[in-house]
Amino acid sequence: MRIEKETHQVIQKHAGSLNAPAGLDPALLLMALSVVESSGGFNNQCRVEPAYRPGGRYCDQALYDRYGDDAAASWGPLQIMYVTAHELGYEGSPPELGQPSECVRMAVKLINQRIVGRGATTLEQIADAYNSGGFKDQIVPQDYIRKVEDAYQSLVAEGPEVL
Repeated sequence: MRIEKETHQVIQKHAGSLNAPAGLDPALLLMALSVVESSGGFNNQCRVEPAYRPGGRYCDQALYDRYGDDAAASWGPLQIMYVTAHELGYEGSPPELGQPSECVRMAVKLINQRIVGRGATTLEQIADAYNSGGFKDQIVPQDYIRKVEDAYQSLVAEGPEVL
């Protein structure tokens, strides 16, 4: 699996802070998520999510008033939502969250606090929660989960191809 060089370096730097469940390699878990979210860091373009815009279920109106659609977007190699990062204490601007160092740092915090911290113990549960917000809810993104599991298994078998 192809991983962009800076994304790989930042993931390696922050992987030691990830509380990955037993049996899962923290760096490979983050890389698998980045493969699915941004083609391994090669497609870090922000993506606006309608549910985070005014009238949407997850809109933070104050952030939207300040940053517009940038506040309703996901950023960086792990495509973390700006609103989510802000809830976790992120104080930078949305475009700054697009930097691999900030995005990966906040994704580790998200996984530690809201995913593994709430009981996720398998790759399937982590992928489910990362994509849908929780692994104990009615939303089970099977295609997304399968993609993360496939990427993880490929990384285990072949290792990352750093470009």
